[in-house]
Amino acid sequence: MLTLGVFHMTRLFDNIDLSLGPHLQITLADYETMDVASGYFSLRGWKIFADSIASKEREPGDRAITRILIGMVRPHDQAATVEELQQQLDGSEPASGPTDNETARRRKTHLVEQLREQLCRGLPNQTDRATLRKLREQVETGKVQIKVHTSRPLHGKTYIFRKQSANHPVMGFVGSSNLTAPGLTSNLELNVDVVDDKAAESLATWFQERWDDRLSLTIDSELLSLLEESWVSEVPADPYLVYLKLCYDLSRDVREGLASPKPATPCACKRSESPPTLR
Repeated sequence: MLTLGVFHMTRLFDNIDLSLGPHLQITLADYETMDVASGYFSLRGWKIFADSIASKEREPGDRAITRILIGMVRPHDQAATVEELQQQLDGSEPASGPTDNETARRRKTHLVEQLREQLCRGLPNQTDRATLRKLREQVETGKVQIKVHTSRPLHGKTYIFRKQSANHPVMGFVGSSNLTAPGLTSNLELNVDVVDDKAAESLATWFQERWDDRLSLTIDSELLSLLEESWVSEVPADPYLVYLKLCYDLSRDVREGLASPKPATPCACKRSESPPTLR
């Protein structure tokens, strides 16, 4: 006897015909949890999910509603290519073997600095401030947990949803969209949905193995500190600290070796070679 199954036509989300971000919002409303693996994470881009997560309840002891695994904390593709070419020129061997604890901590610190730089760029507005205050609260209450995968560059992107249900308890999306506003709404991307139960479970298992890796390090406390020290905080900033931050940002090109400091000009009040004459 021939049994006909129900086939689901895979949908393409390229942010032209179908935009991924809004569809993820709709899916999250129907599911209980969301796991995300992304090369990059935009703090301001969290506005796409902030309200959806805020509307969900989490009981003490439950897993986070959303787990985010960030993967690209090493040089971007172009820089990695240049480094590889330089190694060929020098005749040196590329670094290989498992990542050690010191390297993992260094990569974690590098990611935290990338997030700090995001907060330093652009003009903050009320929408950004509200979004990041929600993110801070969600991390504090355990609704959101964030890790950085330091074992190796993780460039894959996936969004996995779970719920208690006899039908489609897990589904996912996989493709090219990072957890950023452009990646989810405006960039030309290519993503597909994964509705088949077995395929979706395989995707969820892949994520869980990366999440449980001993070198996937949590950055929750570091992120909370960054947000509290920034314009996101409800406590007014010390004007002197604002001045120091401004000096730090304005000197970025010099600090990164992209510009040379201007030579000092002679000071009009420079002490003369001979002592002044008293009159």
